[in-house]
Amino acid sequence: PDAPATPEWRDAVLKLCGDYVFEVLAQDQMTRGEFAKQLWKAVEFHSPPKWKRLNPDDADADGIPDLDDALPFSSSTTTWP
Repeated sequence: PDAPATPEWRDAVLKLCGDYVFEVLAQDQMTRGEFAKQLWKAVEFHSPPKWKRLNPDDADADGIPDLDDALPFSSSTTTWP
């Protein structure tokens, strides 16, 4: 959380937010932790977007039913920055 939140890192994180529509006021010298707090403030009261489901009971079609899947909208090919 104390690492710099570079513009490239911030862009990668926002890309992972998918269909959420919001504005995050980022400063050049923010840490990742500070950016995460700003991001949470931006989405805290939003309803989740209508995520694309690949199967009715297995949203990401990874073979793990949604009720047992810790990341129901992330396939094994998802990478984090």
